[in-house]
Amino acid sequence: MRTTPSRFTPFALALALAVPSLAAAQPDAGRRGGATAEERAERIEARMAERVEKLREELSLSDAQAARIARIFEESRAEMARLREAGRSPETRQAFRQLRWTTDDRIHEVLSAEQAEQLRQLRRDERLEHREARRGRRGMRGHHGHRGMRGERGPRGPRGERPELTPEQRQERRQARLDAMTEDLGLSAAQRAQIERVLTDAEAQRAEARAQHEPRTPEMREARRQIRWTVEDRIHEVLTPEQRDTLRQTRRERRAERMSHRRGRRGGRGAGPNGAGDVNGNANAR
Repeated sequence: MRTTPSRFTPFALALALAVPSLAAAQPDAGRRGGATAEERAERIEARMAERVEKLREELSLSDAQAARIARIFEESRAEMARLREAGRSPETRQAFRQLRWTTDDRIHEVLSAEQAEQLRQLRRDERLEHREARRGRRGMRGHHGHRGMRGERGPRGPRGERPELTPEQRQERRQARLDAMTEDLGLSAAQRAQIERVLTDAEAQRAEARAQHEPRTPEMREARRQIRWTVEDRIHEVLTPEQRDTLRQTRRERRAERMSHRRGRRGGRGAGPNGAGDVNGNANAR
């Protein structure tokens, strides 16, 4: 899984925490930037102190809470240094991810229920800003088989289906989804592990469906729909009632965001009686 290198904001704190990014944590990252080990350590220490102050400000932490979080950051930094010495490997990457999850759990133990919910909301706002920024950078380009802003489609397979993802790409996509759910819902390490098993099982079921059905057929669409419903049910069994409510609200917000984005892209084409982006006009045109 890739993480965003060296970008720290008040609202991305508890998941990045003492692990700025996998890229920054790897042994040769400092040499590429010309920084010594001491300089890297000083920068990390300064960032941690800044993050503690940001958390204090955003969540109204008490002095005792701020002190406990500072200790958690320091312990995480020491563990990060130990992992850095292990070098690059899939096991090390997984260890970095586990460190993030464990540190996040420890942070939530320090916060009150209201502070934890406030932190999750701040993270959602942060990710929304990131998505809007990425869309702006994407501009006119086609992107992974989807239309850009009146751009071309990305590569497709022989019958119009998207090319098969590699195991590494599937792992990356799964980890990105797990990270988003952890941020939004405050998943514990145990919940995250259970949901990862659900997503892994679903990938195997989709692969079996692709082997049995032609792409873009009613049978394939129905198989995918059934898998999606099964995943939904199994994930809800893992979550608390409050987490389920938060998940539904987050999905509603994202659907509204996607609809708004699509209407914006259609604007000016004149497809409907009120111009492109008119819901009835576009729906009837199809």
